[in-house]
Amino acid sequence: GAGQSAFFAGEFSAAQNRLQHYVGLVGDKADYNSLFQLGEIARNAQENDVAQEYYEKSLAAIDKIDRRDSSTQIIQALVKHRLGNDSQAREEFENLMAKSAIRNQVIPYYAQFLLDKNELRPAQRTLWPTG
Repeated sequence: GAGQSAFFAGEFSAAQNRLQHYVGLVGDKADYNSLFQLGEIARNAQENDVAQEYYEKSLAAIDKIDRRDSSTQIIQALVKHRLGNDSQAREEFENLMAKSAIRNQVIPYYAQFLLDKNELRPAQRTLWPTG
């Protein structure tokens, strides 16, 4: 929707307003991605308690999905990382990296996870496996 378009365009204030309006309208039926994006906006604004609340809601929405595509699985790993569940996030990222069909889709997110953990050499090997 318009909120997600604004988010990806870097228009975070507009995205926040639109996404909060959407979430307010649909309540518990809000999709995991909108909730994750609101969490990212709050995190970037250093509103950590608000971010955590959105991340928890995003994870709860993901838990309701029976068949998760690769994008959903990546967001799930990111949310777990944002919530401090790094061992679970690492396991999920490594499982996703093992799937060659989606490996290229996962690489930037896994590398960022490793950089966040200050694991520079593994991040470098992830980004440039032959270098």
